[in-house]
Amino acid sequence: MDQIDLLFAKFAKNECSAQELEYLLKYFAEGNDETALKRNIKKQLSQTYQSNSQLDMMVEEVFENIKGRIGNPNPVKLRPQFAIYRYVAAAVIVLCASVGLWTYFSSSNLKKQEQVANSPIMPGGNKAMLTLANGAKIDLTHAVNGALAKEAGIEITKTADGQLRYEIKDQHQTQSFALYNTIETPKGGQYQIHLPDGTKVWLNAATSLKYPLSFTGAKERKVELTGEAYFEVAKDKAHPFKVLSAGQEVQVMGTHFNVNAYADEGNIKTTLLEGLVRVTTPNHADEILKPGQQAVLSQNQLNVVAVDADAAAAWKNGRFAFVDEPIESIMRKVARWYDVEIVYKGDMREKVFAGTISRYGNIETLLNTIANTNTISFKIEGRRVIVMD
Repeated sequence: MDQIDLLFAKFAKNECSAQELEYLLKYFAEGNDETALKRNIKKQLSQTYQSNSQLDMMVEEVFENIKGRIGNPNPVKLRPQFAIYRYVAAAVIVLCASVGLWTYFSSSNLKKQEQVANSPIMPGGNKAMLTLANGAKIDLTHAVNGALAKEAGIEITKTADGQLRYEIKDQHQTQSFALYNTIETPKGGQYQIHLPDGTKVWLNAATSLKYPLSFTGAKERKVELTGEAYFEVAKDKAHPFKVLSAGQEVQVMGTHFNVNAYADEGNIKTTLLEGLVRVTTPNHADEILKPGQQAVLSQNQLNVVAVDADAAAAWKNGRFAFVDEPIESIMRKVARWYDVEIVYKGDMREKVFAGTISRYGNIETLLNTIANTNTISFKIEGRRVIVMD
């Protein structure tokens, strides 16, 4: 085993000295030995992924993450001013958080801190409550798979993979755009809906969506959102699709976009991944978004900025994605997904992070990864997470 292989193995076990880590990262940043980098990534991931096709896919994902970020001298904005800390942050967030190398940090910072927890805090899952037009409520978390109800010619079905499907069964009874259903996910919940027009909606945690039982006979397709949802709207030029959230309206014909309208965020963010959308507000602000743009509504002001659209919708694909994101914003996401309380001790300014990590590990995994940047620490007390400077 050559020196680079040895250093990479030490890195995976969190045993590199500062000098070794700096040498390793600078070596790969030069981009002269991509084969060695891929070889070492595969060696580490092979203990987690048994399928060759899955392993190869994950190797490529990690490699591209490293290739895209490791050469950036400021991939993570942290308070320490020394260059080595920036390298540490880049390595921990990108290499370990990206796809699973965090499993080798079992004795990292979080476990060295005092921790009071009776059992691991696990991630959210497919949980939701459905309210029918007649007021009846169905707990989708515990309802058996299959047909749940039939209203006005529409059959509502729960699938085994956590989806709610609306299907027209009787065309003569579907003039029901005045009848509404509401689906609500709790903290620690998510759900996916297939509306009868073919539109797909993914609901994030602590989200509510109100929608007509059917769009047939209506001039437009209109739904109401609080929280966060990702939409893949079925194309129908004759019947525009509109999403109403506090203080704004998003109008589309057929497109893919994400709306973050949580009350505790202080603003509403509409991010476009595909197609075109128009965002309007009651004070007559009007913006048309192109893919890769985000409309931010804050204090009745609507601004458009360029963003990483895939990062904004990463939650829908089972990942957290942070792009120079303040720790308070990160922890709001953590609180909603893991259903925990967050308490801060110390100065949280300049605590900014970048990187991705799966949403399906327990909370210690996520906190370990952030703590390994050596800029912040955590303590768990029951379902309370204390964030410490």
